[in-house]
Amino acid sequence: MRGHSVKVEFLGTSGARPRLIPKAGAPVAAGSYAQRVVYENLWPGIKVVFGLNPAGGAEITYVLSRGTDVSRIRLRYSVAVEIQQDGTRRFLFPAGPVTESSPEAWQEIDGKPVQVHVDFTALSGSAIGFKLGSYDSRYPLTIDPAY
Repeated sequence: MRGHSVKVEFLGTSGARPRLIPKAGAPVAAGSYAQRVVYENLWPGIKVVFGLNPAGGAEITYVLSRGTDVSRIRLRYSVAVEIQQDGTRRFLFPAGPVTESSPEAWQEIDGKPVQVHVDFTALSGSAIGFKLGSYDSRYPLTIDPAY
C-alpha cells in the first residue's frame, strides 16, 4: 500500500547478520529474493524470522529458546502505534491507519502444538513488546504477530 511503510527498531540488540533461506533449496543469487530471512540470537535466545505467509503478506515470527525471557523483545516503530482494546495493534500512518491482528503464540510439546496466551504490551516511550500467559519454560516458544 502506498504511504504505509514502517521501520521497526529492535531495541537492546547488539546486531546480528541475517541468514537468507532460499526458495526450494536453491542458492540465493545476487538480485534474487530469499523465501525467509533469519536473524539468529537477535536478542540472546531469540531468533527472528522474516518471510511471507501463504496469502503473500509479510510475516515476522519470534522464536524463543527454552527459558528465554520474552521481555527482551522490545520494538520501536517509525510511526505512532496504538494497542487496541481487542488486542490488535494499529499503526497511524499519514495516509490512514493500518490494523494488525492480535498476536498468537504456541509451544510444541510432545509433538503437539499448545496455544499460549499472548498480548502486545506498551513499554516505555514508544516501544512495544509482548506479554505471555502461563507456559512451560522448558520448551521453545513461538510468537507470530499475525500481520
